[in-house]
Amino acid sequence: MTTAFDPTQELISVTDAAVEFLSAAAAKQPEKSVRFSTKPAGCSGYAYTLDFVDETHTSDVMVSAGNELKIAVDTESIAMLKGTIIDVEQLGLNRVIKYINPNVTGECGCGESFSVS
Repeated sequence: MTTAFDPTQELISVTDAAVEFLSAAAAKQPEKSVRFSTKPAGCSGYAYTLDFVDETHTSDVMVSAGNELKIAVDTESIAMLKGTIIDVEQLGLNRVIKYINPNVTGECGCGESFSVS
């Protein structure tokens, strides 16, 4: 799946809560970068990956979130991720990352994977 990148449209957005959460995690690993992508997985087709990596890819698109946080977005995943909002949700004592993706056409029952058309 390929798409032309349009710099006039927002690729992804990150809520204030997610910026705070990711910035705190990034501060513990200052030598690493945050990278957002997808991978084939689960019963629905794809899973999100939001990782701390040693190096970003030269083809990644860099997105600024907050004052200091930068997220590298995998160009091969842009068609599936365009318009996604990254948020953090409090579930009991834990905070979990939540993805609000307008491209999703289906999800598996456990919520671990998604499909796009």
